[in-house]
Amino acid sequence: MGTMLSRRVLKVVLFLCVLAPVGLSGQTQGVAPVLKIIHFSVGNGDSTLLVLDDGSNSHKPMLSFFIDVGSRLMAANVVIPGIRAAGIEGLDYVIATHKDLDHAGGLYKVLEAIPMTGRGYVYERDQKWPITKDGGLLKAGMPLPVGLEKDSSQIPKNKLEIKCVAVDGNVSGVPWDSHMGVLDENARSMAFLVIFGKFRYFIGGDLTGGGTSAWQASADIESRVAREVGRVTVLRVNHHGSVTSSNSAFLGALQPVVAVVSASPDVKTDSLFHWPSETVLMRLSRIPQLRAIYVTGSAEASKLSDEDKKKIHGGKGNITVTTTGDDNFQVNEDTYPLAK
Repeated sequence: MGTMLSRRVLKVVLFLCVLAPVGLSGQTQGVAPVLKIIHFSVGNGDSTLLVLDDGSNSHKPMLSFFIDVGSRLMAANVVIPGIRAAGIEGLDYVIATHKDLDHAGGLYKVLEAIPMTGRGYVYERDQKWPITKDGGLLKAGMPLPVGLEKDSSQIPKNKLEIKCVAVDGNVSGVPWDSHMGVLDENARSMAFLVIFGKFRYFIGGDLTGGGTSAWQASADIESRVAREVGRVTVLRVNHHGSVTSSNSAFLGALQPVVAVVSASPDVKTDSLFHWPSETVLMRLSRIPQLRAIYVTGSAEASKLSDEDKKKIHGGKGNITVTTTGDDNFQVNEDTYPLAK
């Protein structure tokens, strides 16, 4: 399938895209739809599935939005079984935030195993499949059709909006200027704001915030994104909690109630990366309303205060966020109030 798709690649410029509010047929009257966000445990990589279901006892999927996949091995052992377990028979939208193998390595493997519904597209940062009749070019601010119904009675109370706020160093249509610094692959990540009723969620691949690793400084994309995004309920922490990400200005603007970190101990990379960084964990802990930090793997927190250590929920494996967009939301078995 990879060969077939690669023949249909179309270069696109994607500065800003918005998934129009979703209202799909099959919505059960009087039952609130549910947004479920599953963060798969894929080692030091990322893979996230967003599912909007009809809120009934059968949890019939209405829309699926899949972001990153991790390595080929994780795709086969964790992600594909996880997508099927969520009741997804076909994916609507598939996103690779950037080209690093811990995010896009297993992309083709997932597309071979889980078919596309034909309602959406597969996007990489500078590619889109398939080519549409009109050429498929996306322009800044263009909404992507996701099955809006003419019958307003079928439109859920809380509409789902997914907005691309950064890609390739561009933030909401304003391009990155070379005098600001050199963009690496991480800084070029696509980033999304998800809004569902009162619930707001941010996910940004390996987006960087100007921090310096052992061998290089990163471009500060986060501070520009922060002005566009504002406060969120849940933050999927950028770049696995690397010191090059999650700067103070960014966290101060987003002020999440819960943070989710995708990182696990890895003997091959721990000596280089130390994810999540204790520096980032301390920055997160200083956010006044932050209630918890969930980590798919373990986290070193010896430098944190005893009170802040209580906020860290490590070794959780897959981390699932569930909400109707009203009053509260759940992270695995825990319940939290939605930020006002």
